[in-house]
Amino acid sequence: MEYIRYCPKCGGKKVYKSLDSFRANKNSLLCRKCARKEVFSKLYPNKIEKLLDDTPETYYWIGYLLADGHFYENRIKFTQNGLDKISVEKFKTYLEVSCDVKNNSKLDSFEFSIMNVDIVPKIKTKFDIRENKTYCPPDKKIFEDMDIDLLAYLFIGFVDGDGHIANLHNRPDYNLRIKVHSSWCDVLNICIERLFGLSNYVKLNNQGYADVTIGDSQILKQFKRKYFENITFEPLHRKWDVINLDYVGKYEQAKITFEKVKELYEQNYPVKDICKILNLKEGLVYKDIKKIKK
Repeated sequence: MEYIRYCPKCGGKKVYKSLDSFRANKNSLLCRKCARKEVFSKLYPNKIEKLLDDTPETYYWIGYLLADGHFYENRIKFTQNGLDKISVEKFKTYLEVSCDVKNNSKLDSFEFSIMNVDIVPKIKTKFDIRENKTYCPPDKKIFEDMDIDLLAYLFIGFVDGDGHIANLHNRPDYNLRIKVHSSWCDVLNICIERLFGLSNYVKLNNQGYADVTIGDSQILKQFKRKYFENITFEPLHRKWDVINLDYVGKYEQAKITFEKVKELYEQNYPVKDICKILNLKEGLVYKDIKKIKK
């Protein structure tokens, strides 16, 4: 004769072969699987379910993990080295993880992993993340349909993982560059077009990598102003601080000057007056007027 009890958490059936074993386990109502989860959650408390939230910080970390994280069946591992080790501590704090960060002094790296048999598969399903994501990125439709503001924060996280922002050689101008496996070309093109208005901007280089460089300081400043003004978390300062919101490059200054000349010209100001108001040489003003007339 069999004695049956149902797990109050998952509804799973527990079968006992004898009445003695049934009575002996009366205080253990959970099935073995749920009991293990409960013990694990008490030993290693965390809030990994935050990675299912539709918030800017969650999407930032998803972008960072898409670039530098490792996804397994029920586990996520995050490793950073050098100056970016601080990101591991920040990620751990965000998820309220109790486990220690591993410090590898030989590789100058920090890492920690987090496991959850329920939540990790849901994260992978929501964002279509595969274990071999380097060569198999998520379905591009996810990025096409994603809320554009959340996409921006995901992109910021991706840049912190796989991007590069730096000044040009001996110049205060700067650019943003991403170079990843060719399989990411379509995804990056969607991101760049939706966020910066640049179509088919990502190209395959001679080595077969998807390569994109955004060198328009005006576009980069607009992006930073929009998405960093009220941000409640800290992306990597060493990258995004390079984008100096007060700097005006010669190409940006030329655009600004052109718009001012156009405004005055369309108000029928004489060329000499335009030169005097804007403190410009006649040659430059005539050059801009020629563009206006085209």
